[in-house]
Amino acid sequence: APLRLQATVVVNAATPTGYAGLVGRLNDGRNFYLFAVDGQGRYQVQLQRDGLWSTLRPWTSAAAIQPAGIANHLRLDDDGRTVTFAVNDTILFSTDIVRLPAGSAGVAGGAQAQPAQVDFSQFTLYDLPCRGS
Repeated sequence: APLRLQATVVVNAATPTGYAGLVGRLNDGRNFYLFAVDGQGRYQVQLQRDGLWSTLRPWTSAAAIQPAGIANHLRLDDDGRTVTFAVNDTILFSTDIVRLPAGSAGVAGGAQAQPAQVDFSQFTLYDLPCRGS
């Protein structure tokens, strides 16, 4: 079903290489989209399909993203035809080439090179109206 997933995240200032993100169209542990931001003001979009990763947008700096220690508001909209990722109300990625069927949504956090601390708050999930064909 069409959805909007939102979360406020803070990558700890002591671990700026950590990342936080939203997961969309999760069908299992091998098929999903990952939209992530790190503590260095960058974002990345990846697709895992049948267990294989594809980078749809490599780590890219964006002025809309706050650095480690400051909150970022992440939003994922999936209306059934288009998937859109926004940070602090700025759309950073959108595609209508949706490669996975509808599925679950969630949050993700991790570290690139060393341990990291990521805090999530204000997690909300809404149903969106279906967009006509």
